[in-house]
Amino acid sequence: MIKDMKFIINGGRELSGNITVGGSKNTALKLIAATLIVDGTTTLLNVPKITDIERMLEILSYLGAKTRWSGHKLIINTSGANQQTLPVRISQKLRGSIVFIGPLLARFGKAFLPYPGGCAIGERPLTAHLELFKDGGVKVREIGSGDSKKYSFTLSGQLKDKLRLTERSVTATENAIFLGVGLSKKLTIANVAAEPEIDDLIDFLRRAGANIERLSPTDIVILPHQKLSGVTYGIKGDRIEAGTWLVAGALLGKKLVVKGFDPAYLKTPLFFLKKMGAMFSVGRNFITISRAPKLIAQDLTTAVYPGFPTDLQSPFGLLLTQATGTATVNETLFDNRLRYLKELENMGAAVRLNSSREAVISGPHYLHGTRIDSLDLRAGATMILAGLIARGQTTVNNAEIIDRGYENVNQKLKKVGADIKRID
Repeated sequence: MIKDMKFIINGGRELSGNITVGGSKNTALKLIAATLIVDGTTTLLNVPKITDIERMLEILSYLGAKTRWSGHKLIINTSGANQQTLPVRISQKLRGSIVFIGPLLARFGKAFLPYPGGCAIGERPLTAHLELFKDGGVKVREIGSGDSKKYSFTLSGQLKDKLRLTERSVTATENAIFLGVGLSKKLTIANVAAEPEIDDLIDFLRRAGANIERLSPTDIVILPHQKLSGVTYGIKGDRIEAGTWLVAGALLGKKLVVKGFDPAYLKTPLFFLKKMGAMFSVGRNFITISRAPKLIAQDLTTAVYPGFPTDLQSPFGLLLTQATGTATVNETLFDNRLRYLKELENMGAAVRLNSSREAVISGPHYLHGTRIDSLDLRAGATMILAGLIARGQTTVNNAEIIDRGYENVNQKLKKVGADIKRID
């Protein structure tokens, strides 16, 4: 990955026309891991070409699989996979690498994981995963410490028929599903995540031949089945990218059409936009949004789905800087996800940080262009939006962080009227 990339933005331009979101990053990452428990060739459609996907494919190739791109179509064959250890260099940069553990255990009975990396948004302990595997009958061993820490997982004895997650973690839910489906055994999983990406994974596995279903929003059951066969599967539009562009439309839109996703996946953010006074209309797979004459501040608290998504907290935090009144933002999931507010403060926003998880934002305040940093993936996208509304020129550093989850972001924004260029 090339470092020290920048975006140069001249703010104040109206945004109009169509902006199409890419395939869901979080769905694609997990379906790539799922191919390890599928026989034959899997073809995934509408896969975003972002660095997190590239890293997952590097891991898959390291394990012995073969992958091939054709546009946004990704063809994967894992018949040659023969490794049980994830590569240190890549795994330490990618939090999503943890979802290879379930498939590797199901396929080989063993798996070795370097401590996974990702965005610096606070402590994300592996407790939910470690407890899941231990409770299920997997022997888990921690080896080393610090940067060299890794974990060893080994199937030992009978896997239990019932598991209950210690928290409603998305990736822990996926690992439990992979283990049960990969071993083709009866398994009931309680306290699972309700995110739409889990349902997409279930849909994919069922099409491949798995016998799996949701009994309720928090319970999943897996029953024995025949071998899974390769399928062709289309990935739905990314709801977080869609939410990002909706904020752009609420700030600068003149009939900006955000399309290529299911608006039902954004019920809570859309309700929040409505309360703020945003002007939008909802179609079957698109939303048309325009700048509102006045936005009204509303308190925001993140929560697991169907609550307000933590991944949209930072763009909506920016939106609150342009709203009339004072709002409190409570980040309930991650410790360091409010750091971006210091960058907005440098641009003229009125912000008070009460703690690492709570902030008060007052508005509206004009933002002025300056040099700002992308601190994590979603904060980086928020810095781009801040540059779009700021007076003067803004330089957004560390553009490579944004590449982890947004494909061709500058090209998409240029097409709808933004003055933005990328410097490598």
